[in-house]
Amino acid sequence: MRTMALSVFLVWAVTACASTGDAREEVLVFNPELREALAQYSATMAAPRAPMTMASGATVSSCDEYLAQGSRAGTASVPANNTASLDYVICDSVAALHDALPAPLDAANARGETLADRLDLRSFRSSRYQRTTDEAYTLRTVTDQPLDIDTYSAALDSPGWYFKLEVVAVADIDGSGEADWLVWMVDQSRGGSYLSVVPLVVHDPSIDGLLTATPLAR
Repeated sequence: MRTMALSVFLVWAVTACASTGDAREEVLVFNPELREALAQYSATMAAPRAPMTMASGATVSSCDEYLAQGSRAGTASVPANNTASLDYVICDSVAALHDALPAPLDAANARGETLADRLDLRSFRSSRYQRTTDEAYTLRTVTDQPLDIDTYSAALDSPGWYFKLEVVAVADIDGSGEADWLVWMVDQSRGGSYLSVVPLVVHDPSIDGLLTATPLAR
């Protein structure tokens, strides 16, 4: 009788946990801010953010409103959006991870090195794109300056520019059945006001050879 009662309780507990929709234990998140935002999914979606104007003319001020309007391409080209858009990177990222499929175990322990040596910068737009050639197309080969590399990131920190690629999470984002990397790209001019933070997906990083990345899509 006690065993039966315990079984009933466990079934109830699992069902209750699954119904919350907040914590996604199968998603591996390295960035503390993103981990907290995903754990508090409902609150993250509803939290007030800097007002941003969309291409439709609508003004959004929360993740819920922003995601309902469509993709990043739907934002208006107005100066005020340059700063405001930074507040919505977390919206794209949390939404993608919340909807991601369970990913196979990611055993990589040198993700920063992989970003520096194997990610094809020609596969997505950035300030480094115009520096690529047929012979040089990775972060390490398009610069003659040392890179700052750690377990999760590779960064160029020069007097004129700051460029960083950071693996913030691992999940099956594209539905391929393989683990993908969610990467935040920080692209900043040291001498001007330009600053962009873009969430990218590096597809199937466990494969051999060059890797590609695409902007996070919904």
